[in-house]
Amino acid sequence: MKRFVLPPVPALMMACACATLVFLPGIADENDDEDIRGPDVQVEPLPTMPPHARQTPSVPRMQEEDRPIPTAPRVEVDRAGLVADMAALRQDVVRVRSALEERDADFQSRIERESVQYQEPDADPGSQEVTPHGDPDISDRLGNNYLAVQRYRRGTTPMPPRVTARIHHERVEVVYRDLLFRLDKSPNDRGINPARRMVSLHVEDMPWEEALTRLLRQVGLGWRHEGERGGGRGASVIIFELSDTSQRPSDDRWQDAAMRSLRAAARSGNDAIAAEARYRMARNDQRQAERLRQEGRDDDTWRALHYAAISGFADVIQEFDTGTRVHGDILPWVRGSMLGIGSSMETVGMYREAYSVYRNFLARADREHEAVPQVMLAAANAARRQHARAATGDVSDLDIASRLLQDLINTYGDDPRVLATVTQARLELGQLYMQQGEYEAARTQLLAHADFAGDDISHRIHFMIAQAEMAMARRLRGQGEGYAREADVHFADAEARLEIITQSFFRRETDPLVDEDIYRRAMFKLGRVKMQRHRPDFVAALHIFLRARQRFPRSDLEAPLLISIARCYAEIHADREHIAHMWQLLENDELLDDRDVRFQLSEMLQDLQDQAEGYPGPIHARVLFYLAQYNYRVAEQNPSLHAEHYERAVALYQRVIDQRPPQHLAQASRLGLARAALAAGDDARGRSNLRDILRDPSTHPRDRALASQILGDHLHSEGRFREAIQAYDGNWDVRGGD
Repeated sequence: MKRFVLPPVPALMMACACATLVFLPGIADENDDEDIRGPDVQVEPLPTMPPHARQTPSVPRMQEEDRPIPTAPRVEVDRAGLVADMAALRQDVVRVRSALEERDADFQSRIERESVQYQEPDADPGSQEVTPHGDPDISDRLGNNYLAVQRYRRGTTPMPPRVTARIHHERVEVVYRDLLFRLDKSPNDRGINPARRMVSLHVEDMPWEEALTRLLRQVGLGWRHEGERGGGRGASVIIFELSDTSQRPSDDRWQDAAMRSLRAAARSGNDAIAAEARYRMARNDQRQAERLRQEGRDDDTWRALHYAAISGFADVIQEFDTGTRVHGDILPWVRGSMLGIGSSMETVGMYREAYSVYRNFLARADREHEAVPQVMLAAANAARRQHARAATGDVSDLDIASRLLQDLINTYGDDPRVLATVTQARLELGQLYMQQGEYEAARTQLLAHADFAGDDISHRIHFMIAQAEMAMARRLRGQGEGYAREADVHFADAEARLEIITQSFFRRETDPLVDEDIYRRAMFKLGRVKMQRHRPDFVAALHIFLRARQRFPRSDLEAPLLISIARCYAEIHADREHIAHMWQLLENDELLDDRDVRFQLSEMLQDLQDQAEGYPGPIHARVLFYLAQYNYRVAEQNPSLHAEHYERAVALYQRVIDQRPPQHLAQASRLGLARAALAAGDDARGRSNLRDILRDPSTHPRDRALASQILGDHLHSEGRFREAIQAYDGNWDVRGGD
């Protein structure tokens, strides 16, 4: 067992003091707000929701910058469970690396730069396993120490080599030179201090970049590829002092002083100060990565920094959590490192691996540990995001997330210390229930979330509760007339919440954290609720729909919005002006591209056709004309239904003609009838109507040209080319073979 030595307290205090002065983007105060979960998941059909910041347990609160160093009791740890957990954690770190290499070629070429010039493409690289390529290259220059480089392939594609090392107390330059030699790379270490520095390295099948980083950081060194071409065979690797500001983009002397002090503390040995220092260095990488990501950097620098953070956190765990007995002062930094690994994994999209890390933390931590509620929330979010990423329809990840959130609420629901975390858990559980169609359970959790917010409840929460109320109301109404009153209660609750959102929008009192999309959808749903109440208010609904269309003239709700407007016009028996306005809205051909719109429109138009009989003269004829137009368009777009709809269109056009409407409407109806008849196979009727148009001296030139075109195209399709030419010339004497 290693002895615990007196820690270098001045070095760590210097690091913390420097960090406090400049608020480094990676050396955290323990009370700063962070989100260990990443952005909220987009759960359809819910609208976009902005992320919520929440406290993270990644910096243990028991560590204060000016605290004395207590003599902490030693605590017993289950060795078997520890070994299993650490093995799983190391596998997760390796999987992150492999997944990044497989999924992101840009990351590999710009950050890893491994052997790009001799890689050969695979037909399907994802379908083949990674296998060793040749025997390991074992060093014969390190005496009793062991160093081996193993190369791998996926199919015919070379993969980055991995390193296995069991090295104790060897000079750093001897190790890195031998390692780079076996990687076919040459070191450029002219700029480093030649002082004798000793290192140890114990790794198993680790990516060479991580192994080299881990080796050099022990003695304050870093590395990078020389030049812009990257790190293929024969490339030069520059070794530099981390204190050399010329090798880094930052020239902040306070940060330099802080990092030098942290590195000095990290070299102190296996004690709490060294663990804290290494944790804080990894945390620095993580926070710099987040700063770059939030600045919108489109390169992979922030990814590389997150990976460096994962490596640093793993160092803490590997170095300080490997024995049968763990000093109590070390545990907070080990636990914080586990959470740091999970957070970085989640940020780079490794949700399943992040969940595995969080699960390991929860399996080892006592339920009284202050970080447990937040870790449960983070684990649930990782499971949800993995489900969204997989997109396979498998709900097992959602079940895991649901159980975690329920456990969190049941266990900590009455604990005022974690009230904000429990409230967020209720919101996320409500989202899950909504996604799974369990609207009553969703409503319960969302209302509990709203109770905590009180008068400050967000408009997005109002909207989500209204969605749940409407879904419950529709289900009740579908069970029969006996449930109509109960359904109406839910509709009324939804209407009240949607009114709050809509009125706030028109008063320009919108929530700055809520996307405008919520207000647009809330306005549409408010109109729908007014139509679906036990006593529908179609006039109020029409007013809302018209305002919505005026405020949002171009949106994906345009089609259902117009259908609702037309329905309202029909239901309130609008006057002639309203009928004309309705048909102007419905003349938009693009609406008919949507099958759901066609179905709704068909039902509504059939009802309207029956109602139109009560309107006199031109109004009735115009209604019939647009009904005929609608059926013709549906027939064109649906070959399986064309016979029925073409025949219906012919009949409706004929009814318009029989009513002797105004000239322009009569000619348009004849043209429509001719096209529908020809399409339905009634050639004689089609040609007859076209000749009538061509013979009529009052026909508008535009209609005459269109009739000639339709008749000429029809004759041409039958191979009657001479007659087709006559038709194109507008010759009304064409007999067409009748």
